[in-house]
Amino acid sequence: MTSKTMLGVFAKFWEAGKVKTRLACDTNNQFAAEIYQAFLLSTLKRVSGLAEAQILCVTPVERLADFALVTPPNWTITAQSDGDLGERMNSFFQQAVERQFKKTVLIGTDSPTLPVDMIQKAFEALEDVDCVIGPAVDGGYYLIGCQQQVPPIFAGIHWSSDKVLEQTIEALRGAGYSYDLLPPWFDIDTIDDLRELRESRDDSSRWLYQRLDELEAKHLA
Repeated sequence: MTSKTMLGVFAKFWEAGKVKTRLACDTNNQFAAEIYQAFLLSTLKRVSGLAEAQILCVTPVERLADFALVTPPNWTITAQSDGDLGERMNSFFQQAVERQFKKTVLIGTDSPTLPVDMIQKAFEALEDVDCVIGPAVDGGYYLIGCQQQVPPIFAGIHWSSDKVLEQTIEALRGAGYSYDLLPPWFDIDTIDDLRELRESRDDSSRWLYQRLDELEAKHLA
């Protein structure tokens, strides 16, 4: 029997100087790397059980064993494909179509306090539309979901810019795909974003805030 829903998480290895570089500018490389790992672990715990298949898509492939050491056992770990972000996301959704998933949702690790009902709403929205998007307040998106097809929305996008959401919606409209938008949420890329994370403190992310306290005491005190 083919699973109906798949949830994917895109993640990089937490190498100092290679992740959260804007945050590192106002803190340091090691703090940024360790907080990125905390975001990853918090995300996996938070969204676990929301889909029938759970895929952690990682890069680089040489670090698969490192991811396996920290990933909960109910997640399947696979390497991301080659190419830029758009090419890698396109490949992810193409594989989901080939495996005959009815509804597929992809998130990253930059929104570790994203309410789980946002993801549930994304799967619900895909009953009625071709694509669902979770807008990020910086002009990108924190979530993208598709039905059993890959819309032409991953090429010609200025990734890591404030035009990502706008260009994605234009591509959907131009190709005649229906879509729905979720409520906006914030990514954590800068020191100001980290302050916003602290201000939005909630009990459902208790482990993450405890880890943040530990890392700030270790690296920033």
